[in-house]
Amino acid sequence: MPNWILIILLMVFSGLATAADLLVTDLEDNDISVKVYPSDSEILLIWVVDHRERRDTFEQMLNNINQAGIEIWRVDLLSDYFLTRSDENQRTLSGDGVLALIKEAHNYPHRQILIAGYDRMPLAILRGIRQWQETSPKQSKLAGAVFFYPNLFGPTPLAGEDPVIDSVVEATTVPVFIYQPDQGYQRWRIKQVMESFWNAGSQAFVYLVPEVRDWFFMGVEDNRGQGAKEATARIPRQLKHLSGLMASLPRKTAAEREFKQKDYQPASKDLVSFSEKPLAPGFSLTSDTGEWFSSQQYQGKVLLVNFWATWCPPCVEEIPSLNALLSEYLDTDFDIVSINYRETAKQLHQFTSKIPVNFPVLMDYDGKVSLLWKVFSFPSSFIVDKQGRVRYSINLAIDWNSEEVHQVINKLLNE
Repeated sequence: MPNWILIILLMVFSGLATAADLLVTDLEDNDISVKVYPSDSEILLIWVVDHRERRDTFEQMLNNINQAGIEIWRVDLLSDYFLTRSDENQRTLSGDGVLALIKEAHNYPHRQILIAGYDRMPLAILRGIRQWQETSPKQSKLAGAVFFYPNLFGPTPLAGEDPVIDSVVEATTVPVFIYQPDQGYQRWRIKQVMESFWNAGSQAFVYLVPEVRDWFFMGVEDNRGQGAKEATARIPRQLKHLSGLMASLPRKTAAEREFKQKDYQPASKDLVSFSEKPLAPGFSLTSDTGEWFSSQQYQGKVLLVNFWATWCPPCVEEIPSLNALLSEYLDTDFDIVSINYRETAKQLHQFTSKIPVNFPVLMDYDGKVSLLWKVFSFPSSFIVDKQGRVRYSINLAIDWNSEEVHQVINKLLNE
């Protein structure tokens, strides 16, 4: 074998051998790769991520946390378990990997352990913590969990139905601290989440982060607002304080109530009809141009109400088909309005200067109209009949200018 080939092979296999700073094995003999940001600190932060692509602002934040005197173990469980990055896989991920990480962390008994995650990953973290509590000695060094804009609910419900909090929340007794962006899409459900933690016996805290949206420490630096930059800069110092606070709280054993993961039906990918035909909640909002719109002015019409945001790719993708659908029903008793979730008129104008929207865009500045309609995810759409009753809904993007949709609209127009 030529020497140059041997050198290349040695480089490749050396790289593979050092790709993980630490390997942890779960109960099923699955290897979990851990990237270690070392420190002599008494604080160990296990951060479970669910993104694979490099995000510079997130990387910088982790480096700042590390430089503040916190050791970090960064873990990507979805990659380690060879799972695609779907909402369903994130939501249903077992706690086995987290349990293995907590066990490994206890090999360093001088450290207090925090576990952090965001979006859907907190569910797997809570399952792993519950498993640890059921098997661990009382002298646990696990101080608690820190979650950023967590989605602690079950699967996305039918548009117009209330979401259900995942059962693991009701079985959590460790301290939990939540960073809830005040402009985040779970803002108005955080009280329900906190009450579930408190009822379970968790000493849970929430910080409403001002002037930021979800993913505030993930965006491109030049596109992030000042509020997001300042909130991100505060996190290293806050985590040090949180570690001390949580470590001072009394340790609790696992909740006595039995924890059993619930089975859920997958979300429908088609329009879903409402057999009970509830009255639509209505709306009274200004548009991005300042014009006032009310659901009352659409009485006697079939109305498609579309909830969306410019930062939502599926929402944007379905706009052309909504424009096309509206053009098919000119001079009829059918109309479309869209309700934008918590953005500004300036943001809308920047968007519509590039992508035309041929129907009114109403501004739900505080998100309360979306909450009234029980919108949980974006886009969510409702078809309301001439009597103001909700007849169909969907919480996915679809091709609106389709034969299936035409049949539904024609049927309602002829009633």
